[in-house]
This record gives sequence, C-alpha cells and structure tokens, in this order.
Amino acid sequence: MMSSRGFGLRCTGVMMGALACLLVWSAAALAAGPPVVDGQSVSKVGYTTAILAASIDPGGEETTYRFEYGITVAYGSRVPLTDSDVGAGSVDVSVSQTVSDLQPGTAYHYRVVATSAAGTTDGPDAVLRTYAAAGTVADTCGNAQLRGVQSSSYLPDCRAYELVSPPDKEGGDALAAQQGETQSSSDGEAIKFHSLITFGDAQGITERGTDNLSVRSSGGWVTHGITPPQGSLPLGFFITARYAALSEDLSKAIFLGYTPVVSGHPNVEHAANLYLRTDPFSEPPGNYELLSDSVTPANPLPAGPGNAAAFIAYAGASADFSHIIFETYNDLTLETSGLSSELPKLYEWDKGSLHLAGVLPDGTPAEGSVAGRGSGGGPEGSRFAIPNWTLNSISRDGSRVIFTGPPFVTGPPVESPEVAPGGNPGVAGDLYMRIDGRETIKLNVSERSTPDPLGHKAAEVWGATPDGSKVFFTSRELLTDDASGASTPGSGMENANNLYMYDLNAPAGKHLTLISVDNEPNGPSEPCGCGYDRAVAVLADGISTDGSYVYFLGRDSLVSGQPPIKSPDKKYELYVWHDGTVRAIVEHNVHRAGSDPSWGELPPIFDMWFRMTPDGRKVAFVSGDDQEMTSAAAR
Repeated sequence: MMSSRGFGLRCTGVMMGALACLLVWSAAALAAGPPVVDGQSVSKVGYTTAILAASIDPGGEETTYRFEYGITVAYGSRVPLTDSDVGAGSVDVSVSQTVSDLQPGTAYHYRVVATSAAGTTDGPDAVLRTYAAAGTVADTCGNAQLRGVQSSSYLPDCRAYELVSPPDKEGGDALAAQQGETQSSSDGEAIKFHSLITFGDAQGITERGTDNLSVRSSGGWVTHGITPPQGSLPLGFFITARYAALSEDLSKAIFLGYTPVVSGHPNVEHAANLYLRTDPFSEPPGNYELLSDSVTPANPLPAGPGNAAAFIAYAGASADFSHIIFETYNDLTLETSGLSSELPKLYEWDKGSLHLAGVLPDGTPAEGSVAGRGSGGGPEGSRFAIPNWTLNSISRDGSRVIFTGPPFVTGPPVESPEVAPGGNPGVAGDLYMRIDGRETIKLNVSERSTPDPLGHKAAEVWGATPDGSKVFFTSRELLTDDASGASTPGSGMENANNLYMYDLNAPAGKHLTLISVDNEPNGPSEPCGCGYDRAVAVLADGISTDGSYVYFLGRDSLVSGQPPIKSPDKKYELYVWHDGTVRAIVEHNVHRAGSDPSWGELPPIFDMWFRMTPDGRKVAFVSGDDQEMTSAAAR
C-alpha cells in the first residue's frame, strides 16, 4: 500500500467484481495526528463467516484496533473482544479478523476503529452480504425455483444464471471472456460471442474462428453464426477477417473482409474491404452492403504480411451506423485522385454515399488524414493497431468528424518508454473538425495574446465528448495565456506537453481551455525549470459524457504540496481535472512488461485497467505498484 499519511485507500464495497475503494489525497494529513485507516476489505464470505481486513497507519503512536459489525449502522458486535495492538510505526499495518457468528443471507454493516493517544479514527461504513443457505431465507422472486437449483439465491435483484451458448458446440469452446470478442446489446437481450470452430448454422469461419449471435426468446436463447463465408488467403498473410464493430443494440455490424463478401465490385475485388451488415439477428448468410467501393481499381492485397498500406481500418460510426468513417491508402473517390499513395485518407460513408472526410478548411483534400490520432491505417508504427480508434472521433449523430491532418508526425514505436501506457503511437499533426460534411474548422489554433516564441507545434487528440462539442488534445505549443513552458528561442528546452480542451460552443477566441494547469511551477521534479510533460495521455474512457471530468497521466507535479514524482522516466501521476481544478490521485509504476517485478508480465496498456462511470465521478483502476484493484471518486 502507498504512504498513508497523505494518501488514503478507503474501501466501500464491491465494484466491477473487485474491491472498490476511495483514493483520497490530503496534504494536511502529512501532519501528525490520529491513526489513518488506509483501507478496508472483506474476503472469504460464506454462509455464516467472513474475514474483515484493513490497513492502518499508527502515525507514530501506540495504536489499537477493533472491527465493529451488525445489521445496522449501530453495529453492536465487535471482534476481537479486546482491542488488538498494531504498534507505533508510521507505515501501514495490515490487520484482519474472522467473524463467525453471522446469519445466512443477511446484510451486515462493518467498519474498523483505530485508537491512539492522538485520537480515534473510524473507518467508513461498509456492507457485506452472507450467502443464503438453502431453505433459510424465503425467496420471493418469480424465478425462485431456478435460483434454488443453481444455488444462486444470494444474487440481488432476482438475478439468475442463463446458459447463452448452445450446450453442443461440436467440441469447440466459446471465448466469451476474450477481450473484444464479446458484446451485449444495451438491453441485454442479445449477446455476440466468439468460438474456435463452427457449429449449428454457421457458414463462415476465419483464421481465428467464427462469431455468433445469441438472442433471448420465450423458449430460451437461440444462437446462429454471423461470420460470412470467406475465400482463402495466401499462405503467410497473417491476418484474419473479423467484425470491426457492432451497434449498441447489435442490429448493425461492420465486417472487415480480405476476400469479397458480396460480388459485383471489380475495382475492389482484390482489396481489403469493409461491409455493413444490416440484419445480424437473421439466419445466415445475411445482408451485406459494401462500404469501401472505388471509382478506380484499388491496390490489391500483398502476397505476404508486408505492405500494410493496402489495408483498411474502421475508425468509428454514429450511434445508428448511418455514418461510418474509415481509413485506407486507396483512392476511392474522384476527389482523392492525385493524392499521395504514401499517406492515408479518411472517408465517410453517409447513408450509402461515400466521400472524403479529410478535407481542409479551404475545401481542398488533405494530403493525408486519419480519424483522431489514427485507427490502424496510419503511418508506420500504428498500422497494426486492432482495434484502436480514438474515442468519439465521430459524434453520435454523425454530424462531426475529428481528424488529424498534415503535417504528420509519426509517434515512437510502442515499446519506447516515451509512449504513455495505453497510448497509441499513432500520429500527431494539425487537428480539424469536419461538420455536416460541408465545413472544416481547425482546432489547435493559438488563442494567446502573443504567439508562442517557439512557433507552431503538432497536436495529438485523445478523445471527445459523445456529441463532439468538446475535444481534448495535447501539444507542446503554448496555445493559451495561462500555459507555461520554456518559451525562449534558442534555449534548447522544448515546452512541456500540455493538455487542452477545445469547446465548439464557446465564444470566438475562447474555445481553448488549459486542462493540465500547473500549480507547482519549478517544483522539485523540474530541475531544469522547463518541467516534465504535464500531460502524456488521456485515459481511454477517461472523459465524462459532458466533458467536466478528465482523467489523464502526467510526468510533472501539478499540485501545490505534491511530492515529487519519483523516477519520471518510469512513473506517471494519474490526475483528474474538474471544472478548472486539477487534483493528483495516485502515482503509478508503468514499467514495461518483465522489466520490474511489480509488473510481472502484464502488458504495458494502462487503459485496459481503467473504468469510469459516465458522469466521471467514480473510477476503478489497477495500480502497477500494488497490483490490486482500487477506485477513486472525484468529488
């Protein structure tokens, strides 16, 4: 556990199948005082027993503790009967006690109480629920019999388990737990999952297996295959056809194919293509519409795994899939003829009409354009990202498309320590928004009273709100008057990377807001006076729906009184911005896989272990230092 005097881990229950805790930073807590409760948890809950645990920092005073528990917040019971000693140290001490007099199927409140000469600290009230033994608690749910057979009567809200995939799968496994392979409809009535082999009515299979869709019916779950038949590929191609995306209700799907799914399109017959399936709930073979047709013959696929420029990358869609954006190097429309074949192009399919989305403000086609910071079809270093589109590159209603245009700056390779965990190396450049397919505006335009003396710099976009009205990006250019950095020409010091928000609805000249506000300039982690990068990456899904909460990683101390970040080349601080205020949450170890025992073999992708509620007030994440799930609330 991390230092306890200024950083508290207060656990409140179970969240997302793991321990949910409140991470709180308090500079005032650094002073001597009563014991600090840094964490509470419960484990090995049974019918009548549970293990209560906590972490306590005695604060240098002799400290004792006890757990209090009961069916109300009055508690009434305690363990041990006489307070137990935890010593007089100044670091966290882990304590635990077994409770064995509980009733089955009952909710209990509990907390830890720590006492020293400096005072008494009560841990936060938390709740555990014991398992219900058969016959001990009346189950009034309509499916009580099923819950009893399953021994699942302890589940809340009358929930029970249902077998979704067919029992007979021809001996193959359903890979429901594999990341990116499973998606549930928003109403929970349909589930898409992957299997290694075909079964039932499946007609198509790819190198990695086949996709299936199960739908709940009055007679149980009905499953059919949704992968279309595919032709064979040259040996050594090392790619596989797949569904790139499905709508929230699973009624629309986008399939990436390397051999034709529908005939009659000779110009793209030998190229990679995207198809829109309009009836995933129907039995095979299904109805598909080609999205990436071309007015001229497209570049054929290579015979091996080499030339990724011939590939295609899905980049996003509106909520109803009437607008779909994707990247390819091919010239698909007349307006793109004559553009460089060495640079990608961003297209939009709009209700059956295909046009170039990467258009500059003056109306000319961009000599290179990608959605967000690139979706896998971009320059070297980002081509094989699957799937890696930038959050909300296209708004939910399809009216706004955010793209990176020239000049491209290619990011470092993914294994470089200069890439933040979870960061797509992607590309940077000038940022644009295409509105209603008719108008383009530039986003990274300086609003300083005097331009940055170091000149114009590229920007990298990290995400946007679902309506596309607020866009978040980093840049080394000082774009607002409150942005600071090394701005003396010839000084040899480049500006720190700062995070900005572009608000489309703000008045002219006031569109930009500095997010990475530095309240600790020239702090202990800034020996050169220029600062480490104040913002390195915004976490995937780290932007609240209204843009009022933003979670980002930085390598600089931004908060007054914040201890210096240890080893800035390998440590990142997780910050939250809310309505103009930045707060530090926790410092994270983000060593590459295998380079540090605390990481073990975990892949260097921080975003995989970060989840946020839509309003941004609560997050859950994994700490690389402690390797345990914790959560934070931005109040």
